[in-house]
Amino acid sequence: MPSPWDESDDSELAGYLAKYRARRAAYLSESGFPGVMDRYEFPGGRILLLVRGNIVDQKVEAIVSSNDYYLSMDTGVSQAIREAGGFKIEEEARRYAKVLPGRAVVTSGGNLRARFVFHGVTLGLSGGNPVFPSRDLISEIMSSCFYHADTLQVRSIAFPLLGTGAGGFSKETCLDTMFRYLSRMLLRGLSCVEESRIVVFSQSP
Repeated sequence: MPSPWDESDDSELAGYLAKYRARRAAYLSESGFPGVMDRYEFPGGRILLLVRGNIVDQKVEAIVSSNDYYLSMDTGVSQAIREAGGFKIEEEARRYAKVLPGRAVVTSGGNLRARFVFHGVTLGLSGGNPVFPSRDLISEIMSSCFYHADTLQVRSIAFPLLGTGAGGFSKETCLDTMFRYLSRMLLRGLSCVEESRIVVFSQSP
């Protein structure tokens, strides 16, 4: 029986999903040069870019980090952001710990090109129980990021594949979840965000 996550009776969304399914394997491939792999155009001039590269190099107003609920920034994406943006980012982030999994908090971008870092929490505790990445959790983080983006009038934002490092979440499932969420948001959401990026990590060859 097909998963409800994989079904859609949305005729407007269907064309985007068909192109995505045809190209999905290429997006997840570790081969190829950094840069924009595909561009999806939505009404009102909104765009979604699939990018192979490094989240810290993106020319956007906000980048998203993947963190534990202590916001320790000592592994994976969060460590790369701390190293590129400076320890000021970590100092600001630590003021918020502990943060409920599924939420995001905002710091400055430090030395990064981005004005802001949205720290999405993919690992932690809720009610004393451990929380790990899932489709629902990733969607909650993205919703929190868009809330902050609209509050701060951010018009461009870049997401890594959340929870796929230390969190051990499937890259395939994460990409599917993020693409669907962003496509729906850009198709008919009320957000001020005009450009969204999903960045699949790649070191420059």
